[in-house]
Amino acid sequence: MIHSKIFEADNKTSFENNLLNKLRNCKEFTDKRVIRSPRAVGDIVQDVIGEELPDCFPQGLIADYSAEFARRAMADVAFCDVDKNYFVVDIKTHNKSTKFNMPNITSVERLSRFYEDDTNFFVVLLVEYDVEDDELVFTNVSFNPIEYFSWDCLTIGALGWGQIQIANANYIKTEISLRKDWMLELCDVLDIFYPKEIEKISKRLTRFKEVREFWEQKND
Repeated sequence: MIHSKIFEADNKTSFENNLLNKLRNCKEFTDKRVIRSPRAVGDIVQDVIGEELPDCFPQGLIADYSAEFARRAMADVAFCDVDKNYFVVDIKTHNKSTKFNMPNITSVERLSRFYEDDTNFFVVLLVEYDVEDDELVFTNVSFNPIEYFSWDCLTIGALGWGQIQIANANYIKTEISLRKDWMLELCDVLDIFYPKEIEKISKRLTRFKEVREFWEQKND
């Protein structure tokens, strides 16, 4: 399995801390109209990351990055490292003051195809913040490939082939794990998920057979 220096502990921690400081020093987050709108916060966070991300990594790790490059990707930001690994980054913001948040990550089918190439990395960049007395405070930045997310904190949503979701953004559990092990666990999860979806569809088919019979027997 391919390894990237970006996820070595010192490099990863340095990036997370540098980006956290960039966000904390951004003056746009002092505007009360922005603070009151999670969407506005998310949009500005994405803009800041788009501009600042390359400079937040220790020197010598990033080889290819541009705004145009990012727009062609399957997520919010994209780049290559010096070893020619390809990263797509899904940026998520979470207001810790909210009781419940269940963000989508990616399609199981799209991820399975993307991960057929060991040099591809799908990364979730989670930015957490609190709002108190109309003040926004960034509390944490985490940068992890999706395979570091424990299935204890993930679920599958019924959209298309299935959508990987964080079950509750207030509870995140990450641990270093092998991609092969994580993908096999994904297959186990889908082995349970799909039969349940088939059962739901069967009930809906039965229901609308009854609806058809009702209307066929009804007088014009």
